[in-house]
Amino acid sequence: MRKIFFSAVLCIGFRIICDAQMIPCSEATLFIGRDVTICGQVKSAMRDTFGHKSGMLLGLCIPYPNQPVMIVIKDQTLPLFPYDATTWPGKWICVSGQIKVLHGRPFIEVHKRTQIVI
Repeated sequence: MRKIFFSAVLCIGFRIICDAQMIPCSEATLFIGRDVTICGQVKSAMRDTFGHKSGMLLGLCIPYPNQPVMIVIKDQTLPLFPYDATTWPGKWICVSGQIKVLHGRPFIEVHKRTQIVI
């Protein structure tokens, strides 16, 4: 009984805090330009060190290169998370933010620690 109550309170609180529509990974392309929350398991993680805009790239729900949405954590934000590329995969996360597109692929860029709930 306690677990059910705690789960319900957590879900309601999470929805109030996010102020974004919760969508499945597979529908990311339908919500480009909108603020959403996507929950799923991190299936792939890699460091992108190409150029001056490096960071961590997380593939949700399906591993790279077929992921329906990519989570981008830039180097400036990366120190806020105690994980590296080897420890992200397998974690269940919820990410809130605006869906943008780069090279035809949807992504959410993380600017604050509060955008990701692990």
